[in-house]
Amino acid sequence: MGKKSKDHGKKALRVAREEKRRAVFARLAPCNALDDCGSSCLAPPLLAFEGLALRFAAARDLDASTRDACFALLEANMRAHYEASDWGWDAKEKRGDLSSSDARFLVAEDASGAVAGFVHFRFEPDDDDEPRRAALYVREIQVAAARRGNGLGRRLMSLLHVVASKLDLDAVMLTVFKANAAAQRFYVEKLKYAVDGDDPANHGVDDACYVILSRPLKRALAPSN
Repeated sequence: MGKKSKDHGKKALRVAREEKRRAVFARLAPCNALDDCGSSCLAPPLLAFEGLALRFAAARDLDASTRDACFALLEANMRAHYEASDWGWDAKEKRGDLSSSDARFLVAEDASGAVAGFVHFRFEPDDDDEPRRAALYVREIQVAAARRGNGLGRRLMSLLHVVASKLDLDAVMLTVFKANAAAQRFYVEKLKYAVDGDDPANHGVDDACYVILSRPLKRALAPSN
C-alpha cells in the first residue's frame, strides 16, 4: 500500500504540473495570435519618440533590410560581450533567432527608415520545463550609439511594460551578462528590475555568465519620459 500511495502522489504531482503548463500556454496563445504584436494596447501618440517612429512587427512582417539592420546593430553592440562569455558568438544562430516565427519586434526608425534601436521580444513561459508564469521575455534590446542617452531605451521598455500589463501577463523578463555592468544598472536602477527566482544563483549555480532579471506586473503602467 505504501508503494501505491507513493506512486499516486507522484502521478498527482505530474498532473498538477501539466495542468499548470497548459494554463500558462493557454494565456500566451492569444498574445501570440495578435497580428499587431500588442501595439493596439497603446495610444498612437506613444508610437513616436524624438523624431523616431516606433512600430511593432512579427518577424515574418519585417523586410529583409530591416532585419539585416537589426542584426548589424546587435553585432556591433554585443558581439564582444558574447565572445567574452561562455556562450560565444554564433552569427548564424543569432540571425535564426531574429527570424524565428516566435520573434516579435519593436523597432525605432528615423524618417529615412534607418534603425535607431529595436527590441526582440517573445510571449513565452518563464521556464520551458516547469512554466509558472506567462511572460513577455525581452531577448534583445539594442540602441545605436548615436541615439544613446536620450531615453530611447527607456521608452522602448516602457511600451513593452504597458503591453504586457494590458495583456494580463505576469512579468517582463530578460537575461543580461554579468559582465555587462552598464546594462544591469539600466535595468535595476532605472527600470526597477530585480533578480528573478529562476536565476541560476537561486538554484545553486553560481558560475553562470548571466543573470535573469524580471519585473512583475500587476496593472497597466504609464510610459516613462
